[in-house]
Amino acid sequence: MVLVLRSSVSAKNQILSMVYKLEIDSVLNEPNKSSQRIPEIDFFRGLCILLMFVDHFMLFTIKFDAFHWSQSNTTFLSTIVSISQYFHSGPGYMFRMIFRSIILCLFFGISGICCTFSKNNLKRAIRLAIVAVSITSSMYLLSLATGHNLNIYFGIFHCYASCILIYWMLNKTHHRMFLFFAIVLIISSILIGILQPKLQTSNILFPLGIPSVNYPSTVDYSPIFPSIGVFLIGAIIGKTIHKNKISASTDYPKFKSNPLIFIGKHGVAFYIIHIPVLAFIVWILGVIAFGKP
Repeated sequence: MVLVLRSSVSAKNQILSMVYKLEIDSVLNEPNKSSQRIPEIDFFRGLCILLMFVDHFMLFTIKFDAFHWSQSNTTFLSTIVSISQYFHSGPGYMFRMIFRSIILCLFFGISGICCTFSKNNLKRAIRLAIVAVSITSSMYLLSLATGHNLNIYFGIFHCYASCILIYWMLNKTHHRMFLFFAIVLIISSILIGILQPKLQTSNILFPLGIPSVNYPSTVDYSPIFPSIGVFLIGAIIGKTIHKNKISASTDYPKFKSNPLIFIGKHGVAFYIIHIPVLAFIVWILGVIAFGKP
Protein backbone atom coordinates (compact mmCIF):
# COMPACT_ATOMS: atom_id res chain seq x y z
CA MET A 1 0.00 0.00 0.00
CA VAL A 2 2.82 2.39 0.92
CA LEU A 3 4.61 1.50 -2.33
CA VAL A 4 1.53 2.29 -4.37
CA LEU A 5 1.10 5.65 -2.62
CA ARG A 6 4.74 6.53 -3.17
CA SER A 7 4.55 5.67 -6.85
CA SER A 8 1.35 7.68 -7.30
CA VAL A 9 2.86 10.69 -5.51
CA SER A 10 5.98 10.39 -7.66
CA ALA A 11 3.88 10.22 -10.85
CA LYS A 12 1.85 13.22 -9.70
CA ASN A 13 5.02 15.21 -9.03
CA GLN A 14 6.37 14.35 -12.46
CA ILE A 15 3.14 15.46 -14.12
CA LEU A 16 3.08 18.73 -12.17
CA SER A 17 6.71 19.32 -13.07
CA MET A 18 5.99 18.80 -16.77
CA VAL A 19 2.96 21.11 -16.67
CA TYR A 20 4.96 23.76 -14.82
CA LYS A 21 7.76 23.51 -17.39
CA LEU A 22 5.29 23.83 -20.28
CA GLU A 23 3.71 26.88 -18.68
CA ILE A 24 7.09 28.55 -18.20
CA ASP A 25 8.13 27.73 -21.77
CA SER A 26 4.88 29.07 -23.18
CA VAL A 27 5.28 32.36 -21.31
CA LEU A 28 8.92 32.80 -22.30
CA ASN A 29 8.60 31.67 -25.90
CA GLU A 30 5.08 32.79 -26.82
CA PRO A 31 5.28 35.22 -29.74
CA ASN A 32 3.42 38.45 -29.32
CA LYS A 33 0.80 39.63 -31.74
CA SER A 34 3.16 41.84 -33.67
CA SER A 35 5.72 39.11 -34.28
CA GLN A 36 3.05 36.94 -35.86
CA ARG A 37 2.49 39.48 -38.64
CA ILE A 38 4.33 39.17 -41.91
CA PRO A 39 5.95 42.59 -42.52
CA GLU A 40 6.58 42.11 -46.25
CA ILE A 41 2.84 41.56 -46.80
CA ASP A 42 1.99 44.70 -44.82
CA PHE A 43 4.65 46.61 -46.79
CA PHE A 44 3.30 45.70 -50.23
CA ARG A 45 -0.30 46.26 -49.14
CA GLY A 46 0.69 49.70 -47.82
CA LEU A 47 2.45 50.45 -51.11
CA CYS A 48 -0.68 49.50 -53.07
CA ILE A 49 -2.88 51.71 -50.94
CA LEU A 50 -0.48 54.66 -51.20
CA LEU A 51 -0.41 54.39 -55.01
CA MET A 52 -4.22 54.23 -54.98
CA PHE A 53 -4.19 57.50 -53.02
CA VAL A 54 -2.12 59.18 -55.76
CA ASP A 55 -4.34 57.85 -58.55
CA HIS A 56 -7.54 58.87 -56.78
CA PHE A 57 -6.16 62.35 -56.13
CA MET A 58 -5.59 62.84 -59.87
CA LEU A 59 -9.01 61.35 -60.61
CA PHE A 60 -10.76 63.69 -58.17
CA THR A 61 -8.93 66.60 -59.77
CA ILE A 62 -10.58 65.66 -63.07
CA LYS A 63 -13.98 64.83 -61.54
CA PHE A 64 -14.12 68.24 -59.90
CA ASP A 65 -13.49 69.80 -63.32
CA ALA A 66 -10.32 71.37 -62.00
CA PHE A 67 -8.73 71.97 -65.41
CA HIS A 68 -9.31 75.68 -64.89
CA TRP A 69 -6.44 75.37 -62.42
CA SER A 70 -4.16 75.54 -65.45
CA GLN A 71 -5.19 79.18 -65.76
CA SER A 72 -3.87 79.82 -62.30
CA ASN A 73 -0.53 81.48 -61.66
CA THR A 74 0.08 78.83 -59.01
CA THR A 75 2.69 76.42 -60.33
CA PHE A 76 1.53 73.69 -57.94
CA LEU A 77 -2.04 73.66 -59.28
CA SER A 78 -0.89 73.85 -62.90
CA THR A 79 1.44 70.90 -62.37
CA ILE A 80 -1.36 68.78 -60.86
CA VAL A 81 -3.54 69.51 -63.88
CA SER A 82 -0.77 68.62 -66.34
CA ILE A 83 0.00 65.33 -64.61
CA SER A 84 -3.69 64.40 -64.30
CA GLN A 85 -4.31 65.16 -67.97
CA TYR A 86 -1.27 63.17 -69.05
CA PHE A 87 -2.23 59.99 -67.17
CA HIS A 88 -6.03 60.13 -67.45
CA SER A 89 -6.68 61.48 -70.93
CA GLY A 90 -3.28 61.93 -72.56
CA PRO A 91 -0.39 59.78 -73.78
CA GLY A 92 0.11 58.24 -70.36
CA TYR A 93 -3.42 56.77 -70.17
CA MET A 94 -2.40 53.29 -71.34
CA PHE A 95 0.54 53.28 -68.93
CA ARG A 96 -1.82 54.22 -66.10
CA MET A 97 -4.25 51.44 -66.96
CA ILE A 98 -1.48 48.82 -67.10
CA PHE A 99 0.07 50.09 -63.87
CA ARG A 100 -3.36 50.21 -62.18
CA SER A 101 -4.03 46.61 -63.20
CA ILE A 102 -0.71 45.52 -61.71
CA ILE A 103 -1.44 47.32 -58.45
CA LEU A 104 -4.93 45.81 -58.22
CA CYS A 105 -3.54 42.32 -58.91
CA LEU A 106 -0.97 42.81 -56.18
CA PHE A 107 -3.61 44.12 -53.77
CA PHE A 108 -6.08 41.27 -54.34
CA GLY A 109 -3.32 38.65 -54.36
CA ILE A 110 -2.09 39.85 -50.98
CA SER A 111 -5.67 39.96 -49.71
CA GLY A 112 -6.09 36.32 -50.76
CA ILE A 113 -2.97 35.35 -48.81
CA CYS A 114 -4.23 37.21 -45.74
CA CYS A 115 -7.55 35.35 -45.91
CA THR A 116 -5.75 32.10 -45.11
CA PHE A 117 -4.51 33.64 -41.85
CA SER A 118 -7.94 34.69 -40.60
CA LYS A 119 -10.02 32.51 -38.28
CA ASN A 120 -13.34 34.18 -39.09
CA ASN A 121 -13.60 35.25 -42.73
CA LEU A 122 -17.40 35.41 -42.62
CA LYS A 123 -17.19 38.12 -39.97
CA ARG A 124 -14.60 39.99 -42.05
CA ALA A 125 -16.79 39.78 -45.16
CA ILE A 126 -19.83 41.14 -43.33
CA ARG A 127 -17.79 43.94 -41.78
CA LEU A 128 -16.33 44.94 -45.16
CA ALA A 129 -19.77 44.76 -46.78
CA ILE A 130 -21.02 47.29 -44.21
CA VAL A 131 -18.00 49.49 -45.01
CA ALA A 132 -18.74 49.19 -48.74
CA VAL A 133 -22.37 50.24 -48.28
CA SER A 134 -21.22 53.16 -46.11
CA ILE A 135 -18.79 54.30 -48.82
CA THR A 136 -21.52 54.13 -51.48
CA SER A 137 -23.86 56.17 -49.27
CA SER A 138 -21.27 58.78 -48.31
CA MET A 139 -20.07 59.26 -51.91
CA TYR A 140 -23.69 59.66 -53.04
CA LEU A 141 -24.19 62.41 -50.46
CA LEU A 142 -20.88 63.99 -51.47
CA SER A 143 -22.03 63.99 -55.10
CA LEU A 144 -25.22 65.79 -54.11
CA ALA A 145 -23.29 68.32 -52.01
CA THR A 146 -20.68 69.16 -54.67
CA GLY A 147 -22.74 68.70 -57.82
CA HIS A 148 -20.17 66.31 -59.30
CA ASN A 149 -20.56 62.62 -60.05
CA LEU A 150 -18.50 60.86 -57.35
CA ASN A 151 -20.72 57.78 -57.05
CA ILE A 152 -19.25 54.37 -56.30
CA TYR A 153 -21.60 51.49 -57.09
CA PHE A 154 -19.24 48.53 -56.92
CA GLY A 155 -15.74 49.52 -55.88
CA ILE A 156 -12.73 47.94 -54.20
CA PHE A 157 -14.47 47.20 -50.90
CA HIS A 158 -17.56 45.75 -52.55
CA CYS A 159 -15.31 43.42 -54.52
CA TYR A 160 -13.08 42.72 -51.51
CA ALA A 161 -16.06 41.70 -49.35
CA SER A 162 -17.42 39.49 -52.14
CA CYS A 163 -14.07 37.75 -52.64
CA ILE A 164 -13.73 37.00 -48.93
CA LEU A 165 -17.28 35.62 -48.83
CA ILE A 166 -16.59 33.39 -51.86
CA TYR A 167 -13.37 32.18 -50.26
CA TRP A 168 -15.21 31.44 -47.00
CA MET A 169 -17.78 29.32 -48.85
CA LEU A 170 -15.15 27.45 -50.87
CA ASN A 171 -13.01 26.87 -47.79
CA LYS A 172 -15.89 24.93 -46.21
CA THR A 173 -15.53 22.28 -48.91
CA HIS A 174 -12.96 19.50 -49.21
CA HIS A 175 -9.50 20.75 -50.21
CA ARG A 176 -9.79 19.05 -53.62
CA MET A 177 -13.15 20.69 -54.26
CA PHE A 178 -11.67 24.01 -53.15
CA LEU A 179 -8.86 23.63 -55.68
CA PHE A 180 -11.30 22.60 -58.43
CA PHE A 181 -13.64 25.57 -57.94
CA ALA A 182 -10.67 27.91 -57.52
CA ILE A 183 -9.25 26.81 -60.89
CA VAL A 184 -12.66 27.23 -62.55
CA LEU A 185 -12.98 30.77 -61.18
CA ILE A 186 -9.41 31.63 -62.15
CA ILE A 187 -9.98 30.45 -65.74
CA SER A 188 -13.30 32.33 -65.85
CA SER A 189 -11.52 35.46 -64.62
CA ILE A 190 -8.94 35.19 -67.40
CA LEU A 191 -11.63 34.74 -70.06
CA ILE A 192 -13.77 37.63 -68.80
CA GLY A 193 -10.69 39.82 -68.48
CA ILE A 194 -9.67 39.11 -72.08
CA LEU A 195 -13.10 39.09 -73.75
CA GLN A 196 -14.62 41.90 -71.63
CA PRO A 197 -18.23 40.96 -72.51
CA LYS A 198 -21.02 43.53 -72.24
CA LEU A 199 -24.79 43.30 -72.19
CA GLN A 200 -26.94 45.52 -74.38
CA THR A 201 -29.21 47.07 -71.79
CA SER A 202 -29.25 45.33 -68.40
CA ASN A 203 -26.75 46.05 -65.62
CA ILE A 204 -27.74 43.01 -63.59
CA LEU A 205 -24.27 41.48 -64.11
CA PHE A 206 -22.51 44.76 -63.38
CA PRO A 207 -20.89 43.46 -60.15
CA LEU A 208 -19.50 40.41 -61.98
CA GLY A 209 -17.65 42.48 -64.54
CA ILE A 210 -20.24 42.23 -67.33
CA PRO A 211 -21.85 45.67 -67.52
CA SER A 212 -24.16 47.06 -70.16
CA VAL A 213 -22.88 49.06 -73.10
CA ASN A 214 -23.88 52.27 -71.32
CA TYR A 215 -23.16 51.36 -67.72
CA PRO A 216 -23.33 54.24 -65.22
CA SER A 217 -20.27 56.39 -64.69
CA THR A 218 -18.53 55.62 -61.41
CA VAL A 219 -15.41 56.85 -59.64
CA ASP A 220 -14.28 53.37 -58.66
CA TYR A 221 -15.35 50.20 -60.48
CA SER A 222 -13.79 46.93 -59.35
CA PRO A 223 -15.94 43.93 -60.40
CA ILE A 224 -15.65 40.43 -58.95
CA PHE A 225 -14.19 39.13 -62.23
CA PRO A 226 -11.26 39.12 -62.86
CA SER A 227 -10.28 40.12 -59.29
CA ILE A 228 -11.56 36.87 -57.76
CA GLY A 229 -9.07 34.93 -59.89
CA VAL A 230 -6.09 36.85 -58.53
CA PHE A 231 -7.58 36.66 -55.03
CA LEU A 232 -7.82 32.86 -55.17
CA ILE A 233 -4.29 32.56 -56.56
CA GLY A 234 -3.20 34.47 -53.46
CA ALA A 235 -5.28 32.12 -51.28
CA ILE A 236 -3.58 29.09 -52.84
CA ILE A 237 -0.19 30.69 -52.18
CA GLY A 238 -1.25 31.35 -48.60
CA LYS A 239 -2.30 27.73 -48.14
CA THR A 240 1.03 26.43 -49.49
CA ILE A 241 3.98 28.81 -49.25
CA HIS A 242 2.71 30.71 -46.19
CA LYS A 243 0.84 27.85 -44.55
CA ASN A 244 3.03 28.14 -41.42
CA LYS A 245 2.57 31.94 -41.34
CA ILE A 246 6.33 32.43 -41.19
CA SER A 247 7.82 35.73 -42.28
CA ALA A 248 11.02 36.06 -44.26
CA SER A 249 12.03 38.63 -41.66
CA THR A 250 13.24 37.52 -38.24
CA ASP A 251 12.72 40.86 -36.54
CA TYR A 252 9.32 42.44 -37.03
CA PRO A 253 9.60 45.22 -34.39
CA LYS A 254 12.31 47.08 -36.34
CA PHE A 255 9.86 47.48 -39.24
CA LYS A 256 7.22 49.17 -37.08
CA SER A 257 8.56 52.63 -37.93
CA ASN A 258 8.15 52.03 -41.67
CA PRO A 259 5.17 54.18 -42.77
CA LEU A 260 4.20 51.79 -45.58
CA ILE A 261 3.96 48.87 -43.16
CA PHE A 262 1.88 51.03 -40.81
CA ILE A 263 -0.49 51.91 -43.67
CA GLY A 264 -0.67 48.27 -44.76
CA LYS A 265 -1.41 47.11 -41.22
CA HIS A 266 -4.34 49.56 -40.98
CA GLY A 267 -5.25 49.43 -44.67
CA VAL A 268 -9.03 49.39 -44.27
CA ALA A 269 -9.06 52.48 -42.06
CA PHE A 270 -6.74 54.42 -44.38
CA TYR A 271 -8.76 53.50 -47.45
CA ILE A 272 -12.04 54.55 -45.84
CA ILE A 273 -10.63 57.89 -44.70
CA HIS A 274 -8.71 58.85 -47.83
CA ILE A 275 -11.66 59.06 -50.24
CA PRO A 276 -13.61 61.88 -48.53
CA VAL A 277 -10.36 63.55 -47.43
CA LEU A 278 -8.92 63.72 -50.96
CA ALA A 279 -12.24 64.87 -52.41
CA PHE A 280 -12.46 67.61 -49.77
CA ILE A 281 -8.86 68.73 -50.38
CA VAL A 282 -9.40 69.07 -54.14
CA TRP A 283 -12.68 70.90 -53.60
CA ILE A 284 -11.14 73.32 -51.07
CA LEU A 285 -8.18 74.04 -53.37
CA GLY A 286 -10.62 74.95 -56.13
CA VAL A 287 -12.59 77.22 -53.81
CA ILE A 288 -9.48 78.95 -52.50
CA ALA A 289 -7.96 79.46 -55.95
CA PHE A 290 -11.03 80.53 -57.93
CA GLY A 291 -13.95 80.85 -55.55
CA LYS A 292 -15.52 77.68 -56.96
CA PRO A 293 -14.52 73.97 -57.18
